[in-house]
Amino acid sequence: MCNRNAIKVIETREKEIKDTIAEEERINEECTGKIEIVDADIETKEEQIEQLRKNREILVKEMEKRKSEIWNSIGLPLELIKIPQTIRTTIPGTTPDYPKKAGRVTFQELVDADLIKNGQTLYFYNTRFFKDEQAQIIAPSNKLKYKKDSKICSISELAKILLIKHGFKRDEHGVAGPKYWKTEDGKLLNDINEQLRRQRGDRK
Repeated sequence: MCNRNAIKVIETREKEIKDTIAEEERINEECTGKIEIVDADIETKEEQIEQLRKNREILVKEMEKRKSEIWNSIGLPLELIKIPQTIRTTIPGTTPDYPKKAGRVTFQELVDADLIKNGQTLYFYNTRFFKDEQAQIIAPSNKLKYKKDSKICSISELAKILLIKHGFKRDEHGVAGPKYWKTEDGKLLNDINEQLRRQRGDRK
């Protein structure tokens, strides 16, 4: 009798454990998709912010150039005129000291860290390796050039296009692009990004 009761308890607990594992997997699947969408939106916004920063730098340099020209026109260099500066400018040839979001990784950072090469080929990946879906890294602009039509897209945008093309996705929500690209030797771009984050101290 005791043995039968013990077996029944074990079977009950086993079923509870299996049901819990199944529920955990369902939650993972449901939440991971939502997280990827948010990650893709963050990446898009960061690219927009980066472009705005570049536009601002161009405008600031143009402003300084024009002010210098009007003072030079009367024979006085701008440097001698003590005018309060309401806009922080940068020295020509340098980059503004803007704070960077810790988690963001660009192709140029990966190139500088010798983790990838500018012009290197990446391959689309989702459940399997797509050897015929190739894109070339354009590090200076942090973009990919799709080799089939030379279209230039962000990492996430091209991943979304190919996910839809191959039937993995049916909506227009964004995706976390680095999870869908691999190097020729099988390294996932997302893992390479994580390696750089660890090197620069973003990850413990």
